[in-house]
Amino acid sequence: GKLVESGEPWMIVENYETWPGRADVFSGRHRFGAVLEVPLCWKQDVLGVLYIDDATGRVFSDDEARLLSLFADQAAISLANSDLMASGSQKLQRLERLAQSSQQMMSDLAEMELPDRLTLIARHATEILDAEACGVFRVRGDEISLEGSHGQKETFVPGVRRMKIRGGDGQGLTGFIAHSFVQGEKGFKMHGAALQGHPAAAHHEEPHTPSACYSLLAVPLRRRVGDKEELVGLLRVDNKRGEDRRALATLGFDQEDEWILVIFAEAAVVAVESAELVDRLKLREDFQHRLIASSPNGIIAVDERGKITVFNRRAEDILSRTKDEVLGQPVHPLYFDPEEPRRIGRMLDESPEHRVLNYRTFVRSHEDEAIPILHSSTWIYDTTNRRIGSVGYFEDLRAQEASQNRERLLLKASDVIAQAGELGEGLETLAAMMVSLLKRSFCGILLKDDNRDFLILRAVNIAGRPGWRPRPDQPIALADFPGLSEILEAGLPTVRNWTDTRARTNLQNLSRLLELETDIRHLLVVPLKIGSRVVGQIDLGELSESPHADFDPEEIDLIAAIGAQITVLLRRWRLLEVTEHREALLKQLVHVSTHVRADMDLPTLTKSITRLGAELVNAEVGALFPYLSRIGEVGLPKVHGPLEEVASEIPAGSLIDRVASSGEAQIAADVAADPLLTEWGLSRAAAVPLQQASGEVEAVLMVGDPVPGLPHFSQDDLEVLRLFANQASSALLISDLIDGERRTTSKLGLLHRISDYLQTD
Repeated sequence: GKLVESGEPWMIVENYETWPGRADVFSGRHRFGAVLEVPLCWKQDVLGVLYIDDATGRVFSDDEARLLSLFADQAAISLANSDLMASGSQKLQRLERLAQSSQQMMSDLAEMELPDRLTLIARHATEILDAEACGVFRVRGDEISLEGSHGQKETFVPGVRRMKIRGGDGQGLTGFIAHSFVQGEKGFKMHGAALQGHPAAAHHEEPHTPSACYSLLAVPLRRRVGDKEELVGLLRVDNKRGEDRRALATLGFDQEDEWILVIFAEAAVVAVESAELVDRLKLREDFQHRLIASSPNGIIAVDERGKITVFNRRAEDILSRTKDEVLGQPVHPLYFDPEEPRRIGRMLDESPEHRVLNYRTFVRSHEDEAIPILHSSTWIYDTTNRRIGSVGYFEDLRAQEASQNRERLLLKASDVIAQAGELGEGLETLAAMMVSLLKRSFCGILLKDDNRDFLILRAVNIAGRPGWRPRPDQPIALADFPGLSEILEAGLPTVRNWTDTRARTNLQNLSRLLELETDIRHLLVVPLKIGSRVVGQIDLGELSESPHADFDPEEIDLIAAIGAQITVLLRRWRLLEVTEHREALLKQLVHVSTHVRADMDLPTLTKSITRLGAELVNAEVGALFPYLSRIGEVGLPKVHGPLEEVASEIPAGSLIDRVASSGEAQIAADVAADPLLTEWGLSRAAAVPLQQASGEVEAVLMVGDPVPGLPHFSQDDLEVLRLFANQASSALLISDLIDGERRTTSKLGLLHRISDYLQTD
């Protein structure tokens, strides 16, 4: 009674316990938590009341109320049809057709597009009312638009035909009718001369019916909004037809036709409101889908059996799995620990709010990588408050952990640099730290030799092989790695990937050098420079082909910063090593110099110089080549160590020939290219000239080693050999002079003895 009195479209009772009169209404029945009631309205009359109740205690939503209201409108239409059928048996056939039409028009409201449903309503109205055409118009601002039509003469396109809503003479009949409905009129019915001479009809307005406009019946499409009615459109039929199916000016629509058209109008309103509700629901669903798809966090929902029902794009990126792979599958294989979903379920049950927030755990990628995540989840319930699953939101912590590891690595690297007691030990510690904290496959630190044509692997760490070491001081020729010299000279960090065919050969060569079972897929090369001079490089490598395996800018900057710290360590140790090496060489020079005595005979002195020159720089072999500067020829040498004397002349362009002709000390840059050094099987060699005061070269002292893998002689080695050569040149000159004097003295003594002998006789 209260609902009928108020005229409200629906009523929601949230607390039935406090509703006055409840005992009189439902005495003896079960108790209700919430009640939703809507009136069954036909035109301005209330034909009845439809109610539903819920004992679970939840509150009905506005959308549910709207759905029940639409259903009530359909029920009211059916009741009105029944009333009309009862009014006379002569209308039975017509009303049966109307009932069948109503069933077709109101079925599957969400399945048919609105223009198609409005056109279906127009067709049924045309047939039942014996009209020539029917149009369903909707209000669009200050215009009225034809959205559904049947029987018009031109091809119908929804929304194309539009008329202004306005009164006044000559402004158009459809717009005039719509304007009158806005003013509160309940219908428009006219035929014959009155219609054809209506002052609102515009002279230029073409009728959309095949014939002239003889008769017209229109009713408004209205819906309730709060306590008011809103015009949403109008329904119009044209040209009543007689038994011969012809439209005549003498025929008009009657009151019964108007009642029936009102039924069709109610159906059109229901169709419009249903379409709007469906659109809102679709919009909400689409918004939810887009919200889930675009979420910066991974989202996975499961049903009550633990099968995956939602798997958004971010989850695909994190787990390297597609939605099609996992939908309908159990969720537990996605966790690194398959028991984790059970633990999370227990935590949800035990939580007062049935929530889990910021729980750290691990999921499993497609490549079996343990990915750290921050997980939050909650149960999902349906409209009856039944639990139907859960939804989890998770954040990939790899970037966060990588950032923390980078900070720790940078701080630890500073400590290692500051406290390193020995260069090799410090570099090994840094390589191990970079592999461990950055979770990379390997790290190598290589330093250039003094001659700068080779790299020596001074430190290496390979994940899973902590005890592996390459051959001690194994040299790596820059020529074996095309493009590496250019990268080092440029001095900028460079990433080389397997997908780059130009870099692939180098990656394969380095993989073989490190005895890796799998070829390197990503390699970061960071040059080490002291000033403008390249002294080495850091190689940080990855064997995985995962999309996350490549190096990001933050990681590259971090390794470059560590490289700068390593150069500080190198400067310190290089200065210390050079100082110590130079001191050792000078001490050795002083010691060796005491054994170079000019009073030795020339052959003994020559042999001594050859031996002492090799010992001075810790070389195994030595050779002293005489040089005849006047004719430019190098003589055969005196050798020390496991060498055979050369049986033929010295090749032109060899190390010995170059030093003899130029008078400049040199270190052999490419031993393999020198025939003499190759013949002797040397892996390194250096040569210095022995010069007279005039600068003329009188001999060449060569030292070397047949042991492979030794570093080239340094510039300090060469400088000490120069000093030794100067002393040796002086000793040879004095020895030669002494030998001359001895020969002259010997000859004079012989002459004196001969003279004495003759005088005696």
